[in-house]
Amino acid sequence: MKSLASNHLHRYDLVLDAGEGVRLTDLQRAFAAACDHVASIARVEGVYGRVRLHHVAYEQVRAAFPTLGAQHACNAIYAVSKAMRTLCEASGSPIRKRGAWQRSHDDGGHGSARNVPIFRFSVQNPVYFDRNSLTIQPSGNGTLAALSGRAKFRISEPAELLQLLKTGGCREIALHRQGEGPFYLEVWTKASASHRGSSAEIASVARVEAMP
Repeated sequence: MKSLASNHLHRYDLVLDAGEGVRLTDLQRAFAAACDHVASIARVEGVYGRVRLHHVAYEQVRAAFPTLGAQHACNAIYAVSKAMRTLCEASGSPIRKRGAWQRSHDDGGHGSARNVPIFRFSVQNPVYFDRNSLTIQPSGNGTLAALSGRAKFRISEPAELLQLLKTGGCREIALHRQGEGPFYLEVWTKASASHRGSSAEIASVARVEAMP
């Protein structure tokens, strides 16, 4: 386990057998495809706030990706909303600088916009989890909700993650993989709320392509 960003961001490398790694790769691909689908809905509807986007996209995602499951459908909507907010509203965003993003004046704080860019999600974009879709035991053995059943993994130092899950201290849990490297979990704690829109958070969605 590695702690980053002043102990607000924690990384846990997953030990997997080959079969479980394939299951997580398949999950990443399906999740990215679902995110692309949600992003296209967001563009058509002109919404990006999570609540509004959930209202217009959830049933469509469930119908288009039945093997993804309800929780991952919700998390795909969260991923799209987060990517749009992070990449379009951050002060250093090239999308914001070129004026391609315009909030609607009648938005009322709910996340509506005009000129929503086209978003394309990499197959290695993060997959988000919560306490319902992630389990971990004191032994370090754990499971992640996959397309069919749960993928099994092991981490070497589970005590801190167990405590965060038990106390509700996790703000965000995401499965990552870079290239052919190992899968790992990144966990942002709730104490890291001030890091919203930071360079670290922008990097977490850097594999999303946005086009006007």
